[in-house]
Amino acid sequence: MRADAMRWLWKRMHKEKILSRFIDILLALLILLGISYRFVNMDWDSGALLHPDEYGLTNTLTRLSVPASLGNYFNTRESTLSPYDKYDLDGEKVADGPDNRMRWGQLPMLLIRLISEAINTTGYTELRRTGRYVNALMDVGTLLILFVIARLLFHDRRIALLGTALSSLAVMQIQQSHFMTVDNFSVFFCMLTLLSAVKIARLEIVRRDQTSVFRLTKKAWLWFGLFGLFLGMTIACKINHVVLGVMVVVAAFIAIAEIKVHSKKELNRVIWLGFWMCAFSAGVMVLTFRVFQPMSFRAEMGNTSFFTWQINKDWWDSMLVSISESSGIGGGPPSEQWAHRTPVVFPWINMVFYGMGIPLGLAVWVAGCLGLYRIFRSRTTEWKALLIPVFWSFFFVFFMGTRFVKCIRYMLPVYPTLCLLAGWGLVSLWRRCGGRRRIFPALAGLLVVGGTLLWSTTFVKTI
Repeated sequence: MRADAMRWLWKRMHKEKILSRFIDILLALLILLGISYRFVNMDWDSGALLHPDEYGLTNTLTRLSVPASLGNYFNTRESTLSPYDKYDLDGEKVADGPDNRMRWGQLPMLLIRLISEAINTTGYTELRRTGRYVNALMDVGTLLILFVIARLLFHDRRIALLGTALSSLAVMQIQQSHFMTVDNFSVFFCMLTLLSAVKIARLEIVRRDQTSVFRLTKKAWLWFGLFGLFLGMTIACKINHVVLGVMVVVAAFIAIAEIKVHSKKELNRVIWLGFWMCAFSAGVMVLTFRVFQPMSFRAEMGNTSFFTWQINKDWWDSMLVSISESSGIGGGPPSEQWAHRTPVVFPWINMVFYGMGIPLGLAVWVAGCLGLYRIFRSRTTEWKALLIPVFWSFFFVFFMGTRFVKCIRYMLPVYPTLCLLAGWGLVSLWRRCGGRRRIFPALAGLLVVGGTLLWSTTFVKTI
């Protein structure tokens, strides 16, 4: 009887192992399918220039070029990469710029133009097509980073694969990968910034030295510095994503939350060390922004160099116009569509019913609310894994959802983290159930994954 029981147990374990591998392979294939959807019909508009932002960016990029020298790159008054007006040494305007109201970041323009010149596709149609492919590749990079973040947070291959698969099939991410715009660039660097936040949260950022005094570790300098680097690159794509900077405070809090101190003096020292590390990240962010966004700086007279920190009036004026449009004061007839839209609720409905589809859209928010509950109620360290994706998702949705302009694509930075939470929620539900009760999480997973696959496939095949 004992031998029979052992054989039965062995066969069951073997079947579960085969099933587990099958599910992993299936999820990996779904990720590859989602990636392929990003490159389906890149000439979707047949040259009709239907996307206004893409049309404007193409008009500008075809009139720019990669600077021949580092000096020209930083010298905004005459830089071949700056879209603003050109000036002489006395500060007098000598030529109109390609787009004196450019409000998007300069880093995406630099990357697209660099690649276009490298492969000789600088013509109007060719450049736009190249930009679309580069944009799609940036979203593929976002998926890879999401997988790494998931593994670091939950130490679970299944959660990582499922969250990445759901993100790869999210319709809004697929759609935006077909446009030469700056959104996917910003999300890519946003995810790199969040990856740095995750590493900070998992680090021992302070350690007692031989005299029992808390000191910063070398890895703390590395990852706080990388957080600032990637944050600077993010806002060199979209300036309003500077709010991502709050995540360094969240990450530092997680890192020091459970450090054992013996006195109030030690507690104050740990808090101050965390504060100075956050300030270090901010300093690196400013320097990075200066490097990748040189068009934001210009001396009124004479040449501009890296050491010039005077704000370019042309750039500042374009920011003021952008603020006016996004607040509803300016913008003309196109802005009327945002009038009387319910804050948060309107973009939430767009996300659930269109950007993700009902199965995934509901799943991510159920998981998000469950994650919020677990953060406050969990007696384990699970809250540390959940705090970064939950806080970022809820914080950014509230921030962008309360702006006057509520474009559906403005929520793209939280699509990956919300899909990660959906993957965590489904896997957690499966593990909490046993025996015949697992039929319910199995059906839930099938509904979410199958529904998301159907939603994205229908979109790709029909739109």
